[in-house]
Amino acid sequence: MAIVLRHVDKKGYIQERFFDLVHVKYTSSSTLYSSICETLTSYELVVENLRGKGYGGASNMCGEWKGLQALLLKDCPRASYKRQEELQVVQAAEIAEVLESGEINIGKGANQIEHEIDVLKFQLKHFEAYVKDHPFLGKLSSIVEVCQGLVETGKTSYYYLVDRLIRLVLTLPVSTSTTEHAFSAMKIVKNRLRNKMDDDFIADSLVYIEKDIAKIFSLDSILDDFNDVKERRVQLK
Repeated sequence: MAIVLRHVDKKGYIQERFFDLVHVKYTSSSTLYSSICETLTSYELVVENLRGKGYGGASNMCGEWKGLQALLLKDCPRASYKRQEELQVVQAAEIAEVLESGEINIGKGANQIEHEIDVLKFQLKHFEAYVKDHPFLGKLSSIVEVCQGLVETGKTSYYYLVDRLIRLVLTLPVSTSTTEHAFSAMKIVKNRLRNKMDDDFIADSLVYIEKDIAKIFSLDSILDDFNDVKERRVQLK
């Protein structure tokens, strides 16, 4: 099972990263559910913080009552799910849905939720009027560009609820292509001649999926980490 995480970084850019490749004995929804929770928890990631999830169309994944999406929905009621054929969505419509449900106010009291929704509506109206004559923000044409524009102009603190809302919407998955890429890569790494690799080694061998991250590691840093794993008779450097 390939796990891919999607988030928006501090600069407003969407990041979709291959996270782990987990061996599962069975492909039942309950087994997949337990494996996902165990994997995320082992990295001290809170499962309840999920805000979106995407899978293929198999019944064990998207079944309405016993599928993986249904099991995760019990622990993560705010994690939006779209079927594969519905993943390409108009994100502006999602903003209205989040605004109506008040999902930006997780764990807060009713009065505070109502107050923040009122503040958000005010910020949205003010932001709409502000960007019309702005030489930079007024030329942006997508939600992604607006998220990045708020960071570049230093307006994230002023329109903090607008920024939070946009980031929640952008976190929703729009495809499963990165996950499919991981499986394609695995077929290259583990072939008929290299079929005895254990699961951890396979997961670690898929770094070229994230080539932009792998490029920042120097050979010296890799050797240092390798030598630190255990004491060796001969040091590699």
